[in-house]
Amino acid sequence: MLKLKIACLVSVVCLQLDASLSGARDASEELKEAEIQAGIIYHIANFSEWPNSVQEKDAFTIGFIGESKVRDISSTFSKLKIAGKPVKVKLYYPFDVDVDCDLLFIGKDQSPELSELLMRFKNTQTMTVSGMKHFSLKGGCVGLVKKSSRFKFEINLSAANQEGIQIRSTLLKLANKVYQDE
Repeated sequence: MLKLKIACLVSVVCLQLDASLSGARDASEELKEAEIQAGIIYHIANFSEWPNSVQEKDAFTIGFIGESKVRDISSTFSKLKIAGKPVKVKLYYPFDVDVDCDLLFIGKDQSPELSELLMRFKNTQTMTVSGMKHFSLKGGCVGLVKKSSRFKFEINLSAANQEGIQIRSTLLKLANKVYQDE
């Protein structure tokens, strides 16, 4: 009987350990994905020609609205330079009125407010980026897409150009899809 109790206890401990390790693997995988997305955002920003208003600023500002793992690691951006400028990171709430940034990452949780957010940032010389499904197709500048465990990106060239942002041809060739109004 004692052996059976010990065996049951060992089984329970093993199951709990396996579950906690599984959670750690999930968290580790999410962190890795966020780092990949952050890298894509960084390279897209550096392979873009920014309007004069950005060139005249002391810093390049990346803003975040909504929840995302990329937002959670946003401090990594502050160690980098984009468009030859040091990067400043700002965290915003969807209802913030005074949002001033050069690149805005919109979390997936903002999907219900997407149309309103894209309208707010239209003609503001802000590149909008998100991992939401069909983000570029819905009017965002750059959509991050996960396909077969790999991250790719889609570009809405018309949306970027409307913001005065020119995306270099080398980047357009790497994009999974490029949308452009005819």
